Amino acid sequence: MPHKLLIANRGEIALRILRSAKELDIPTLAPFTDADATCKIVALVDEAVPISSYTDQDALLRIARECEATMVHPGYGFLSENHDFATKVEAAGLIWLGPRSELVDSLELALAQAEIVGYPIMLKATGGGGGMGMVVCSDASELRKAYASTVEMTKNLFSNAGVFVEKFIPKARHIEIQVFGDGEGNVLDFGERECSVQRRHQKVIEEGGSPFISRHPALGREMRLAAVNLCKLISYRSAGTVEFLVDDTTAKFYFLELNSRIQVEHAVTESVRPGLDLVGMMIRLGLSSTGAVEFQLPPAELFSEAQGHAIEARIYAEIPHLGFKPAPGLLQEVSFPSAPWLRVDSWVETGSFVSPFYDPMIAKVIAHGATREESRQRLDDALASTVLLGTSTNVAYVRAILNCEAFVAGDVTTKFLDTFPYVSSCVEVVDGGLSTSVQDLIPRLSGDGIPRGGPMDELAFQAANGARVYLAIRGGFPAVPAYMGSKSTFGPGKFGGFQGRDLAPGDVLTLSTSSAPSSVDRELAIPSSLHPTLPQTWNLAALAGPHADISYLTAEDIETLFSAEYTVTADTNRLGIRLDPSKRLKFSRPDGGAGGGHPSNTIDHAYCVGNLNMNGDTPVLFTCDGPDAGGFACVLGVVSSDLWKFGQIRPGDKLYFVSTSEEAILEQRLRQTAWISAIQLSIAGAPVDTSFSFPLDLPKVTAPAPVDGVLQITPADSSLLMPTLSYRQCGDGGILVEVGAQECSFQTRVITELWERRIRAQNLKGVNSVGQGAASILLRYDPLVLTQSAALSILVSTSHNLGIESQEVAIPCRRVYLPTVFDDALGRDTIARYSASSGRTKAVYLPSNLKYLAEASGSKDVEGMLSTFCSTDWYVSARAFFCGLPMMQPLDQRACLASQKYNPSRTYTPAGTLGFAGSACAIYPVDSPGGYQILGRTLTPWKLWAEDYEGHFLLKSFDLVRWVPTSEEEFTKIETEFKQGTYKVQIEEISVSAKEVAALEASTLAEVEELKLSQRRNLTRLAVEETKLFEEWKKETEAAAALEGAGRGSATGQLSGTPLKSPVLAVVRGLEVQVGDVLSADMVVARVEAMKTEITIKVPRRLVGLKVTGVSGIVGETVQAGEPLLYCA
Repeated sequence: MPHKLLIANRGEIALRILRSAKELDIPTLAPFTDADATCKIVALVDEAVPISSYTDQDALLRIARECEATMVHPGYGFLSENHDFATKVEAAGLIWLGPRSELVDSLELALAQAEIVGYPIMLKATGGGGGMGMVVCSDASELRKAYASTVEMTKNLFSNAGVFVEKFIPKARHIEIQVFGDGEGNVLDFGERECSVQRRHQKVIEEGGSPFISRHPALGREMRLAAVNLCKLISYRSAGTVEFLVDDTTAKFYFLELNSRIQVEHAVTESVRPGLDLVGMMIRLGLSSTGAVEFQLPPAELFSEAQGHAIEARIYAEIPHLGFKPAPGLLQEVSFPSAPWLRVDSWVETGSFVSPFYDPMIAKVIAHGATREESRQRLDDALASTVLLGTSTNVAYVRAILNCEAFVAGDVTTKFLDTFPYVSSCVEVVDGGLSTSVQDLIPRLSGDGIPRGGPMDELAFQAANGARVYLAIRGGFPAVPAYMGSKSTFGPGKFGGFQGRDLAPGDVLTLSTSSAPSSVDRELAIPSSLHPTLPQTWNLAALAGPHADISYLTAEDIETLFSAEYTVTADTNRLGIRLDPSKRLKFSRPDGGAGGGHPSNTIDHAYCVGNLNMNGDTPVLFTCDGPDAGGFACVLGVVSSDLWKFGQIRPGDKLYFVSTSEEAILEQRLRQTAWISAIQLSIAGAPVDTSFSFPLDLPKVTAPAPVDGVLQITPADSSLLMPTLSYRQCGDGGILVEVGAQECSFQTRVITELWERRIRAQNLKGVNSVGQGAASILLRYDPLVLTQSAALSILVSTSHNLGIESQEVAIPCRRVYLPTVFDDALGRDTIARYSASSGRTKAVYLPSNLKYLAEASGSKDVEGMLSTFCSTDWYVSARAFFCGLPMMQPLDQRACLASQKYNPSRTYTPAGTLGFAGSACAIYPVDSPGGYQILGRTLTPWKLWAEDYEGHFLLKSFDLVRWVPTSEEEFTKIETEFKQGTYKVQIEEISVSAKEVAALEASTLAEVEELKLSQRRNLTRLAVEETKLFEEWKKETEAAAALEGAGRGSATGQLSGTPLKSPVLAVVRGLEVQVGDVLSADMVVARVEAMKTEITIKVPRRLVGLKVTGVSGIVGETVQAGEPLLYCA
């Protein structure tokens, strides 16, 4: 029977074991928990199997049995020294790659052992590691108190209740001997390692050999002999470490323990003994027990002496200056240097999430040199070149140790770090407020649903530290990496900034060394004349369009745009500013045609920042994080010089739109630049013209821009096979061109594709991006570089002969087969969640979106509708909205469905949801709001971490998607493998002839027109019913709101008031307060656990004296960083 190795561990040791197994051509098997589902080991082993816990002995044995494993390597920690598990493994007929250990299992025995050793002693968990489960006891009474809690802790952490007693030496060095025995009484030692640099009894730096032994070589020989004799006495088998405490004063050594497993720091020994593979030896020794291979220890002289010196640094996700507080979270950029003398053992890569459930070690960096000093300098150089951006690590702390005088001299003991002075240059977040995020002035301009990001108020951001809402620090935030060229945070996409989210209590932002105060610093004062005076009633300069002409709006509507008063609602954030108008638009058309049932609906087109988007009857101003495409009309665009106001407008403020001109916009930009320059002069100490004031509004104009926003219309030309082109202004930084009738047409989409390629090929300065729609193209440009007329000229000059060319071209594309589950449990749960959160339980599309789609589309039943939906390829017409959301239309229009959108929209739609609305379907790439009817679920088209830009996207424009119906059970398996990177989507390279598709459209035209007419009648009928149900819901909502109190009551009190938030992603272990308690200074209110470390949460000064009104944390459940645990008032 061929052998197979079960790696019963995780992280870097799992990868280390895998490396040796591969070198020996042994197939491997590894368990993984949900938290580790996307770790490297899952994709690299031959088989990966989910498990609930790495200490679930029965589950591990079941996996070994079902997957036909023959060997088990426990690594270190977890079950590596668990006597019961080792016994079960061998009883199951498996090879256990590690010896058994003896335990101290009673208090009486512990007390007796302590008397022999002599106080003070250390009570320590046998199955432990990482410094956990260690307590110093000065006498028998302290030992009695500590025994039960230590036993319970080691039982919970390591599924092993064993503890042992060791001598506690106040000024000690930790020196250990690496051994390997064959179980027949033959034992070799591979020299010593010194591990005296420890924090909280956990090793930080290890080195081989020991600087203390180098000064006492006879002591080293004696310790090595003692270690070998001990292991010979018990016929030790496998790799092990004999640990000693050495009195730094007397140079006497004391036996500490025999670690009967591979150690974290074994890499140090391998580095100074080239060719030594301790893990490989463990595997070959295990195989020898079956007769599969012969095993002999290497000749003693081969590895007896070290070749040079090696130093290892353990890299932890922690915050050293806060008592080594665990720092679980996202690693947004990971890069380790490479050199012949360097070894890096790590499990993390860019995009890895460091879980709170396991040890915080994320890497070991080992440098080898001819001398200790050379290896020290090399290790420091390697750490200086190491990039670990995102959550906090101890890299800077380790470098400080490496360069301190005591370490350079080799004069450190196990208590050295207790008093080691370390100051971190950082900002610690005490309370992030409602929304505080890292933003960057550099925008993202790629399109594809990637928002430009950055500050909502660009002016205040540049001035910084003098206007509300912005704080800038000299040197910036060097530990925050750029994502797609910018450091700006985009919360919905979970990228950019710090951890891809808003700042939360406990976050630590590393600062540049240049941020420290210096002797030349002085207090800065800006003249009061430069201080902005911000109103509560705003004028926003805007240009009409792109959908402000009579084909969309009435003449009265066009006048209303610039005369109505708009109130900013509370539903306002970085995605958009929602407005309540004093007068609503009437629209000039009864519906949105192919775009949907409401006159504000359009087929999908691209957006610009600053567009006033008509979301049904509700106007929304798109801000810097707003969507870049969608299916609603945009009736005007706030100009670039007034976009800064978005960052200062608050709920309740009033605003008016004011028509302007290109000349006025440019003049305002010059005034704003002068204002920034005046501030720069002021802080430099230069005189400033005090008559110069903050430029709030644009200068008034006598000749405003066209009132409808239509710049030019080029009539259709049948001889050139060219449809009508309608050029429409989109603020002062965009021109939208509607191509032909606003209906889905492959021919039209080919025209816009060829048009985009022509524009991109010119690589014109000032062109930011080109956005695609179903039947339109949007040129986004920089108005400081290109005038509107210049941008229009670019579009017109590149449009010649597009019609003829579009008929002759064959589009290279791909057919992508996507496994899809329809009417799945997650989809049904999302619909139920919508009803529960919105209170809307009655709608034409509730409770079943599928039944509604079948009825609206004219299908007999759901099965028939889905069969039609899957009968043709759906081509990707655009990547847009958020994070490359693919908009798709069917090649065969007879497969097109019909529907309205949700009203109101969902606040939550899970990634991978397949939806349909209007005349298009889409796959939601990330968890986000949404309004499309839910068909089912498929693979998410967005990959957060990729090596290059296109690697982020599963689909490209003109990809042909073929839906592959799949059972829910099979899809769940495929989805898991896809996220792990082990499932390969079936893709065929093909091409599509525009002429053939045009022929298909022509041959099916009559059927399609009849189908659309039937669907239009269905939608009209359903709309009548929907209007009635919607009005009923509005009345119910208003009645419920009138009865609801100010706070949200629950069994745990009123969840309103001032929250006390969790400082870290963790599990709630205890809540020490209840409703009605008065908070006092230093009072412990909660206990949470992260990375095997319990964190006590005390009352901050700002909450002292307040009374607890509600408790929202639940013991045993996970709490997010920044999530409230309780409320007080």
